[in-house]
Amino acid sequence: MSNGATDLRWNGRICWVRKQVASGDSSLNTVVLLSGGMDSTACLEYYLELGHHIRAIFVDYGHPANPIEYFHAQRIAQHYGLSLDRANFTGPKGLGPGEIQGRNAFFIFSALLYYQHLKGLVALGIHAGTRYYDCSPSFFSQIGLIVASYTNGQVQVDAPFLQWDKQQIWAYCKEHGVALDLTYSCEKGEAIPCGLCLSCRDRSRLGVC
Repeated sequence: MSNGATDLRWNGRICWVRKQVASGDSSLNTVVLLSGGMDSTACLEYYLELGHHIRAIFVDYGHPANPIEYFHAQRIAQHYGLSLDRANFTGPKGLGPGEIQGRNAFFIFSALLYYQHLKGLVALGIHAGTRYYDCSPSFFSQIGLIVASYTNGQVQVDAPFLQWDKQQIWAYCKEHGVALDLTYSCEKGEAIPCGLCLSCRDRSRLGVC
């Protein structure tokens, strides 16, 4: 990666965030949706490096992978010296690998429900290179407008890797010393990752154990 992963961010994003830091803006209060995987862990690292006050939350929505994901999210939070909040919901039975419609929107609204008086950012590690609607710029723009409307502009949705692909996030993690060995991603939720789901294939392709 050429002279620093931060060069890849779009439209002067780093300059904007640094200006907010200097001004003491409330966007320094950032809730990171932490799933225990590489993308959300990179997202956590990103805001910590910018000096934000971080709250990390794990959303348990009844997926079979949630127990082991939560275990890894706890390890990641401990690694960074953070507490980890947990929002528990009873989801439908039969959730499995692949796309789950409404998931990222549900995560964002779960954070709004959990932190009723939040003023700042709700951040997630969605990225390019996937066909899922809730990882797209269109989703990001639309959900951002809804959240801003709900909160009278007090809360904004942020996705620092929206225009990156998985390879770029991996390179960011390597460059910034993200503890990839603590992360976990298997859509079947098996103690020994299945090696077959999309998440496992991504990790295998990148050499993430």
